[in-house]
Amino acid sequence: ENLTVSFDGQDELSGIMNVSSDVNVTEECKGREVTGTAADMAGNTAETTITVNLDKTAPQINHTLSPEPNAHGWNNTDVTVSYDATDALSGVAEIADDVTVTEEGAAQTFTGSATDKAGNSAETTATVNLDKTAPTITGSTTPEANEHGWHNENLTVSFDGQDELSGLMDLSKEVDVIEECENRDITGVAADVAGNIAETTITVNLDKTAPQISHTLSPEPNDAGWN
Repeated sequence: ENLTVSFDGQDELSGIMNVSSDVNVTEECKGREVTGTAADMAGNTAETTITVNLDKTAPQINHTLSPEPNAHGWNNTDVTVSYDATDALSGVAEIADDVTVTEEGAAQTFTGSATDKAGNSAETTATVNLDKTAPTITGSTTPEANEHGWHNENLTVSFDGQDELSGLMDLSKEVDVIEECENRDITGVAADVAGNIAETTITVNLDKTAPQISHTLSPEPNDAGWN
């Protein structure tokens, strides 16, 4: 803050005649010399110089996240919040330590401060969205398979996904199965906004062809078709 340089003089013999007036320092400065003079009744003079430093401007502080969040503002691994500060005049004296964020959560805030050598301070707040948990995904068939695990008509494999924190972003589309198959694996994928991925696989069997059936007579009939 602004300061005042004051001077005081003493003379034990002839006495003080005059001494420099106070000097108000209001402009920022570094190493400014302010000189005061005292004179006694006999005309003798003396002077002294005071060096002053005035910094009224707070430092500049910013923060970074490592790794950086994705385009949606989310991270899916632990995040380090780092602080950096500059001060053009007196210089930075103290700055907040890095913070490692390991707990999942949305809109978590972390405030760091910096102080310069003159005592001015500034702060910045980082917001972290952290989701390290993959979404859940399930698959089903319509219609359902019979008790033997088989279908005898065309079917659709559908997927359903959920994510409680960052939310679901992508989910595999339905798959129509119309060609006969045995042990066909159909995989579905779900992705959340933070970039976590989960998958599930449904195995289907489809047989739309009726069995072939034949018969025999034992003993065989005679040439006239009789037994």
